[in-house]
Amino acid sequence: MAWDRVPCEVSQKRYAMAEAMAKALVKMEEKEMITSKEKAPIQKNAVEGHCPYCDSTDLDYAAGVHKDDIYEYSVTCRACGRSFDELYALSFSGQHLDNDTDLEIG
Repeated sequence: MAWDRVPCEVSQKRYAMAEAMAKALVKMEEKEMITSKEKAPIQKNAVEGHCPYCDSTDLDYAAGVHKDDIYEYSVTCRACGRSFDELYALSFSGQHLDNDTDLEIG
């Protein structure tokens, strides 16, 4: 229903105000989709070193952060400009001793 079809002047103003607020909310939601740091579920089918939005490999990696058993890089795609996080699982693989370490056995 368009604002000019609303019967009285007060209702028309309220309708126009509500319409403007709805448009502003949509713009805010669109912006949040790109800039929000709130974490979405992890994509299991993601391809390492590829942008999940445009599939480009022209990526800019920021310093990583270690969180529990995950190493997380903040990444920006140079092709489309979007940002995302690339996650790597960490697991214990063994121990490596320096050559100059004396071992006492027995």
